[in-house]
Amino acid sequence: MADASGPNDPLWKPIDQARPIKVICIGAGMSGILTGIRFPQKIANLELTIYEKNEARRYNVLDYVKLRHQIKGAHWDKEKGKWVVQVTDLTTSKTFDDEADFLVSAVGMLNRWTLPDIPHLEDFQGEVLHSANWKGWVKKFDPKGMRVALIGGGSTGIQILPQIQPAATQVVHFMKGNQWISPVGVGGAEAQKRGVTGNFAYSAAELRAFQENPQLYHKHRHEVEGNMNEAQLVTFMGTAEQKTFWELTDASMKKKLATKPEIYKSLTPKWPPGCRRLTPGPGYLEALVQDNVTFVGCGIEKVLPRAIQDKDGNVHDVDAIICATGFDTTLKHTIPLVGLSGKSLGEIWDPIPEAYLSMCPPSMPNFFLYQGPNGGPGAGSAVPFLEYEAEYMIKCIQKVQMQHIKSMVVSDAANKAFSRHIDQYFKHTVFSQTCRSWFKRGQEQGRVTALWPGSAVHAQIAFSNPKFEDFDYEYMREGQGFSWLGNGLTLAQSQGGFTTSYLDTVNIPPPIVEGVSLGQFSDPYEDSGTVGNGLPNGSQVSPEINGIVHRKLADMVSTMPI
Repeated sequence: MADASGPNDPLWKPIDQARPIKVICIGAGMSGILTGIRFPQKIANLELTIYEKNEARRYNVLDYVKLRHQIKGAHWDKEKGKWVVQVTDLTTSKTFDDEADFLVSAVGMLNRWTLPDIPHLEDFQGEVLHSANWKGWVKKFDPKGMRVALIGGGSTGIQILPQIQPAATQVVHFMKGNQWISPVGVGGAEAQKRGVTGNFAYSAAELRAFQENPQLYHKHRHEVEGNMNEAQLVTFMGTAEQKTFWELTDASMKKKLATKPEIYKSLTPKWPPGCRRLTPGPGYLEALVQDNVTFVGCGIEKVLPRAIQDKDGNVHDVDAIICATGFDTTLKHTIPLVGLSGKSLGEIWDPIPEAYLSMCPPSMPNFFLYQGPNGGPGAGSAVPFLEYEAEYMIKCIQKVQMQHIKSMVVSDAANKAFSRHIDQYFKHTVFSQTCRSWFKRGQEQGRVTALWPGSAVHAQIAFSNPKFEDFDYEYMREGQGFSWLGNGLTLAQSQGGFTTSYLDTVNIPPPIVEGVSLGQFSDPYEDSGTVGNGLPNGSQVSPEINGIVHRKLADMVSTMPI
């Protein structure tokens, strides 16, 4: 038992004096950038390194990033309580070892694009592009005057068609399977009002108004985000919202494809909207019925040097092929990361990838994932979801740092319980219906592995207060007993600093409105029980009532003295 015994003991220190801790992050995409912003802001005495293989400031994230460095592998050294990471400098081709207390994977869920498995695709003599590896970034690809084949009708394909159709001489759109094209989506009403078929451009006057009036811009953000958050209500099978949305979507498609009913018949699924990724696709259906677009729903037989032959034997002459065929959705981790008992993450995830709360795989101490298994919101923006994940990781790292913990790893019992909840939750949703979807790793049936069991705002509450009892811990020698209490002082006291900050954080409770739950004023640390039904408390309250109350309270809070 190691307790602080006196002034000469190294444990005799302020309770909030953080020990040095190092974090290595793999990847400098959106999640890696977020790590470079939030971790240094909130974790004291931190050494952070973000390795990124590609080329590249407001938050000085580049101070932590090493570009053109590729992670070759990593293993957990149990004796040291460290991750040993093998890194290759792509400029010098030299490989070296780096060590860290924590390893964070920020490579994302969809990071390996795949070309379709079509016979003789490699023999095509024209341009072959993939939507995730667009050669036009280096050499501009211009479809003007070309005969273009567009393969794939997922979320990417339906965005590409409206953009190339006006320019191309002919577009042959190959789409195997069915897809719902939703009449609503992010900013859908605004896009419809403006008559645009993609991301609409804000006018100079609008941009100036947002710049000069932050409250106006903030209000607009609320409208856009709120539009996305509402979508969760239509994902529950058998509800009035789900049935109504199905009817509206079907009616919208039938109306827009009225001049080509054969496309409506081929495109319309028997499964409910949302079973596959919901795809609003402004302008897609309108482009499908244009004279220079040929829709092929029977599939592709083979590729010829200057054409594509479909399953019905028809040959379509084309000059270029655009493959909007997505990514490897198996969630296989290609970097060998070896945790406890010498098992790699790939072995741990065979046959089913699992991670507690989507971030913590079993047998992987001091390791976190952004967008791991079940790490994508079913409704809502992915950006705040990633922010909530970062905050969760920070709280865990701070616990390890401040309480002399060597390692933390999710318990088998907690991981299995979370997996059982996932299976039970998705039984009641459209996501578990029979359709081939990347939500289920490209299968028609099976466990939903891509989506969080709830909305993005639901995850905010779920991640806000870590259940530390769901982890197993190994303590450092000095971590036994109550040594973390230190010498009875805080850093501010020992350094003669500011000690009364608690007076600035006094909670002013909002007025209570009976029967209405106000999420932004609720205590995130209040016990919420289980992860629930995937909705934040109060979602069943009518939007009109909730909106009125929120606006009134927002006005009241804005006038409160700070």
